[in-house]
Amino acid sequence: LKYSGIYDEVGLTQDKIDKKWGEGYTYFRCGAGLMDPELALYINYVLDPRDKLGMELTPKQTMCKIAVKMLSLPEIGMGVQMKDLNIEAYAPLKTIQDDCNLLSLEHIAGLETKEAKKQDSNRSWIPIIGFLLVIGIYTGGFVAFRGKRNQSK
Repeated sequence: LKYSGIYDEVGLTQDKIDKKWGEGYTYFRCGAGLMDPELALYINYVLDPRDKLGMELTPKQTMCKIAVKMLSLPEIGMGVQMKDLNIEAYAPLKTIQDDCNLLSLEHIAGLETKEAKKQDSNRSWIPIIGFLLVIGIYTGGFVAFRGKRNQSK
């Protein structure tokens, strides 16, 4: 988290971005084997620069993506949770909850951001709409098949 929050700061030259990214990625790779595999794969994807060439970095965006993923898992690896890291004691991460718009730093419950909570009510209709669509397709197919069957008699 420390390095994911500093390599995308405003006003850094490409040399400084590369230096900070390289140091952070090296530390990540050293500890990745101790992490939950899903979290390690996600962090590797977020930090991998190959598909992000020319992408505009938004300050703290990478850090927030990683923090939300960490909170979405029961633990980040080896029985450790994000709250065990005492991240608020480290100055650049002291405001992570506000910076990332998190409701909490508790696992699972902390997955939701304030915006995601607003969108939840919209997403709850997706299974119902899917179910109605399947019923409609089934009914349409049944009626069409039955009509062809009656015509052939």
